Amino acid sequence: MLTKQQLQKLKSANVLKDGEKGKTRIIEDYRSASKEAKETAAALAGIIGATMSNIKSRGTASAKTVLGLAQTLNVSPFYYSGETDEKSEFNEDILKRFLEENKLFAPVKTKRSSNRKKAESDREVKTGKPAKEKTKKEKAEKPAEKTKDKPVVKPEQPQGKIEIAAEAVVEETKPAAAPKAPKPAKDLSRDDMFTLVSALYICAELNEDARKKLDGIKAILLS
Repeated sequence: MLTKQQLQKLKSANVLKDGEKGKTRIIEDYRSASKEAKETAAALAGIIGATMSNIKSRGTASAKTVLGLAQTLNVSPFYYSGETDEKSEFNEDILKRFLEENKLFAPVKTKRSSNRKKAESDREVKTGKPAKEKTKKEKAEKPAEKTKDKPVVKPEQPQGKIEIAAEAVVEETKPAAAPKAPKPAKDLSRDDMFTLVSALYICAELNEDARKKLDGIKAILLS
């Protein structure tokens, strides 16, 4: 489920595929909703009577409004967008599919990333140097780890397009003196990379598998 903050970060573009169907269904369900449901929708996505008036006159509705009402009334957002006539229930799988198909992702700050930034900031205060920077002396003093007889464990790699995005980021961060310049992925633009990473942030809020993939990307970027 999306929080108020996450809904506010979504793109404000119209998501109604069938404007006439969509606005009719949204307005009818809102008007027939209980007082408590209307208050919840208002608190979650700022949906009020004036919102319905705008939808009726313009025949458009933002992702925040559609998802906020769908989540409150437990109705599939695809029903409100006019893409389906089946009034199924709202669930996480439908939410993820709706976000993906409409490219609505936006970066979401997680508690884990905030804690990491705080830890790095504390180290900078104590040592007087950036947390990620290591001097030659520190590297020289660090004893070499014995790897004899230890099994080699390959780190888990993100799959699909996320894997391609991670490899592209790694290639771009190599030193300028690298012997051979990497070829950029032909089918992955900067907007695609932004969308994919943003998608992973949203998904990480919803399931453990996505969170592990996000940690993998972060580990690569911070190495």
